[in-house]
Amino acid sequence: MTFIVIGLYLVVVLADFIPVVKNGEKKITWIYSVLLTASFCVLILYTFDIVLPGPSDAIRHIVQIFYKP
Repeated sequence: MTFIVIGLYLVVVLADFIPVVKNGEKKITWIYSVLLTASFCVLILYTFDIVLPGPSDAIRHIVQIFYKP
C-alpha cells in the first residue's frame, strides 16, 4: 500500500506540481508544496498503521468555552 501512495504522489508531482513551479508564482508554489507534503506525511503514517489524534476534542473544547449551555 505504501508503494501505491508513493506512486500516486509521484504522478501528482510530475503532472500537476511541476507546471505550477514553472509558472513562477511563488505564493501558490509554497502553499501547494506545504499541503502536498502534509498530506503525504499523513497518508504514509496511515499506511504504517500509526493513528493520528483527531482535532474533534480540541474543537469541542473551544466551542464550549464560547458557548456555555
